[in-house]
Amino acid sequence: MSDKALKKKQLIIEKSRDVFARKGYRAVTMKDLVEACGISRGGLYLYFDCVEAVFKGVIESESKKGDPDIIGMMPSNPRTIDYLKLFFHEQKRDILRGGDSLLSAMYEYSFEKNGKESEEQTLIASQFDKSVSFLTALIKKGNELSDVNCEEPADFAMSVMISLEGMRVLSRCMTLSEQMVNTRISALLAPILPKQQ
Repeated sequence: MSDKALKKKQLIIEKSRDVFARKGYRAVTMKDLVEACGISRGGLYLYFDCVEAVFKGVIESESKKGDPDIIGMMPSNPRTIDYLKLFFHEQKRDILRGGDSLLSAMYEYSFEKNGKESEEQTLIASQFDKSVSFLTALIKKGNELSDVNCEEPADFAMSVMISLEGMRVLSRCMTLSEQMVNTRISALLAPILPKQQ
């Protein structure tokens, strides 16, 4: 794909993200995406053959995004707590996004695909499992380095992710303040952190 074509495809993904965040997944049509992107229907079909393909492109693009400012602030010799802070910063940012989040669209997509995808998990389940695995591995490494103290890393990671997912869902139904989210995250982390943290 040429540079121009790649830029056009990325523009479609960026503009479509806003449509999915605003309308969810089920309500979005190719016409909505054409209008949001300011291109012809044929122009959109050059890159994506259906709404689902565009949505998958948006999700893939989102999963590749990082927070370069935070990553740049990591110490040169990071400890487990530094990685945990980065992980929870990303989680908090996602929770506080509220109406700017793709959460509703992701749930709708997952509900629609649940039981219909034989080889791949639903989007929500897949992301949840990746987060649990990442957090489990991070805590195990922290145990080895004596940065944290957690007897059951996998159980702890599962509990944390269930709590975070609950806050994500609540953020779509009510306003969660940054202080409220910070307090919950601190409470989640407290059992495994050494007392001087």
